[in-house]
Amino acid sequence: MATLGINVVGAFLLGTLLELLADRSIDAGGSRRIRLTPGTGVLGGFTTYSALAADTATLATDHPWRAICYALATIRPTTC
Repeated sequence: MATLGINVVGAFLLGTLLELLADRSIDAGGSRRIRLTPGTGVLGGFTTYSALAADTATLATDHPWRAICYALATIRPTTC
């Protein structure tokens, strides 16, 4: 279940970064490099969906409905 927490924190950090960049400049030059490197690169790797898939598969072995809810809540938090 740690993946859910990691995905929520990563999404929050990515949203904060993108909001800060959107307020300050257009998406060009240094702003674009900041968005792509720490945004897509670091935070994208931090919030990996392969770990979500592994956690969901592990959970599905014993609790299939909980696994479905977990996967949907991670992808779309208002689902469950």
